[in-house]
Amino acid sequence: MHPFRSYLATSRFYPVFLLDGLIGHRERHILLRFLFWLVLLIVAILGITSLSPIIPSFADYLRFFQLAVPKLVGALFLLFSVWLTIYLLECYFRDRYFAAPHSESSDLFSFEISQLLYRAEEADPLLAYLTAESSMFLMLRLGIPEASLLGFIESRHSAARAGAVAPPLPIEVGKVLTLESLVGWLFDQYPDFAKWLLGFEIRRDELTGAAGWLSRQMSSERAAERWWSRERLARLPGLAKDWSYGETTHLDRYATDLRLSPQTALHPDDPLIPSPATLQVETILSRAAEANCLVLSSSGAAGAQPLVFELTKLIKRGQVVPVLEHRRPVLFETARFLAAFSDAATLERELLTIVREVTDAGNILLVIDDLPGLVVGARQVGAPIEKLLDPFLASATLPLLGLASLESYHRLLEPLPELMNRFEVVTVAPLDPSLLLAELEDRVLELERRYKIIFTYSALLALLDLANEHLTAGSVENEATDLLLELPAWARVKGTTMIGKREVLTYATDKLKVPVGPVSVAEREKLLQLEPLLHARVIGQDPAIVAIAGAMRRSRAGIRNVKRPIGSFLFLGPTGVGKTETAKALAAVFFGSEESFIRLDMSEYQGAEALPRLIGSPASGAPGQLASLIRERPYSVLLLDEFEKADSGLRDLFLQVLDEGFFTDARGERVNARHLIIIATSNAGAPLIWDMVKQGRRLFEEERTIIDTIVKQGIFKPELINRFDAVILFNPLGADELRGIAKLLLQALATRLKEKGIIMKITDPLILRVVERGTDQQFGARPLRRFIESSVEQTIADAMLADKLRSGQTVELIPTAPDSPAPFTITITD
Repeated sequence: MHPFRSYLATSRFYPVFLLDGLIGHRERHILLRFLFWLVLLIVAILGITSLSPIIPSFADYLRFFQLAVPKLVGALFLLFSVWLTIYLLECYFRDRYFAAPHSESSDLFSFEISQLLYRAEEADPLLAYLTAESSMFLMLRLGIPEASLLGFIESRHSAARAGAVAPPLPIEVGKVLTLESLVGWLFDQYPDFAKWLLGFEIRRDELTGAAGWLSRQMSSERAAERWWSRERLARLPGLAKDWSYGETTHLDRYATDLRLSPQTALHPDDPLIPSPATLQVETILSRAAEANCLVLSSSGAAGAQPLVFELTKLIKRGQVVPVLEHRRPVLFETARFLAAFSDAATLERELLTIVREVTDAGNILLVIDDLPGLVVGARQVGAPIEKLLDPFLASATLPLLGLASLESYHRLLEPLPELMNRFEVVTVAPLDPSLLLAELEDRVLELERRYKIIFTYSALLALLDLANEHLTAGSVENEATDLLLELPAWARVKGTTMIGKREVLTYATDKLKVPVGPVSVAEREKLLQLEPLLHARVIGQDPAIVAIAGAMRRSRAGIRNVKRPIGSFLFLGPTGVGKTETAKALAAVFFGSEESFIRLDMSEYQGAEALPRLIGSPASGAPGQLASLIRERPYSVLLLDEFEKADSGLRDLFLQVLDEGFFTDARGERVNARHLIIIATSNAGAPLIWDMVKQGRRLFEEERTIIDTIVKQGIFKPELINRFDAVILFNPLGADELRGIAKLLLQALATRLKEKGIIMKITDPLILRVVERGTDQQFGARPLRRFIESSVEQTIADAMLADKLRSGQTVELIPTAPDSPAPFTITITD
């Protein structure tokens, strides 16, 4: 029973399917290869047998074949006729498959869907698709196990036997039903199918995207058989094309032939449609004079390289204007060239030699990977190469393609009008995500063949998301490609043959040191218990603890805005109330240690030099302190202590950081701050807070009043305060909080003494004496620490130095009378 064949009566593919019913496409290919080698073997035997009269010593060995020569000749002609018949059937298949449709109404389905419907034996469209061969490949791309698919098919069979009505196919005249549109329709029409897929975390767009990838792959495999097309014949390399051009011995020391690069390899399924920017570059390089182009990219010179690779592919394929048809693009490596010279004379002499070689060769397209770096590097040794190259750049003998970042162009090249007058500037836009995804799909096919692994479609989507979210320098394409190329080796070590979203996220967690994978059981427990864990180090200040814990849970649950930092808070309150300690506690509890804590004293960043110190200096090229610290510890707590004391221009930098999650350093490279918790502390408004506390007013009800007062005083701009996720007001410490902090500080001292074998007793009278002598309302808890250091620690240290207190003993400090000059007496027991 074939319930859908009536739909195909007018299709141009129908004769093809009849042929496939007689002998399948795959079987034809296997038979053709087998018959070819069998015919070749018989021809070889006949050829060797014919040598027996010439070489008599072979006669004895060939006597059997000589007797069988008539049979072999007959078999040869029979096999050749069978081979020719099958080959003609294959030619008929290809002719029908690649023929243009006679009319729009003659083809309601794509080839893949037509083939599926022709072979279908199930009347239910969902079952017809799921039992088709292409469905197994799609489920593999989605990472769904075969056993789960078979189980769902069985449940659908049960529903069909129970009398469930199947919806009709979505046929529209003039519109071709593709595999992508079919699976999307099945997702919409069958709720149980959608629910089953969502159980594997597969959404509709992922289903249709994977189907589109599979459909393109199948079409490309078919197109690869169309060897007679002009496009495929044009790819055949010519014979000795380069023999008429000169050699470039000196140039080859510092350059790489882009035609041999893996990034410029031609693939049969690559349609290679030139981008507008590539066509613009092609036009500039084909000029009769000043055929020089400078390609700029916001992500640096690396962001412009895909355009160069695309142009090289077009040259290799012969799809360029005649002027560039036989050009040999070579990538001149600036760093390698500059490292070879330390004086101007030698550098200029070698560069002139290279330029003359390029001119004499006649077929070189010189691509300089870092034109600003070459100009500046040569100037540092006293060689103004822009003047040296000017005569060559003015002619058409040296077509030159330079690469640069937007930042280095504006900073280094724009001030050189005599050089820039010789160049036409082309700016490369960021690669469209859909095109980048198509590039990754092509690369995946190569990796799968090489490493015998499978990538799921969700793995590629995760790669793109990671590259966008964690980009620190270069382009999204380079970041995604690097991750993709590293995954197969990692998967081999882990012993897995399928790389899905989970594997990509797990690898990214190890590589980036940022938890982007699934939440582990231990991490889940830590998130749920974050408040008590923080309170083990921070006494009181419940609003701050609750706000931070909530931000961390939103982040790891995946519902926060990933284009912003994990959390950003402005801590306001008097000094010594726990603002800095809260930030340290968060780093220690959640991030594992206080090593994940970055503290910047903003009182040190004042004046005109503040911003260059933080993000780097364009003049000196020195990296910025903040940029370097974030790159070293991308997943951490950033504390901006005494934020109100920083230069106003520097505070404006954080408008972008808090809103966009990144900033650009002095070298034009992007610094990713999206995995930081940013905490700015300030004593602004402290007098007002004290007044409100003395009046018995509750701070959380007066938050708006305090913030408005700070804004009116001009301490912070309203747009800066609005960028923070929350403004947290820290209460002045009361008696209970001070006793709790004193106990924590004494316990920390007891822990240090225990490491030396000394036991310290912590008693309530000791805690009360520390609070009594170490309390200063104006400075909060800081005097407590100083009193413990100057009195408790000093008393114990004196006893240890006097050899009165040794390892294995117990020490107790007993408060003295209130009017006594010494706060404690010391008691030591064995």
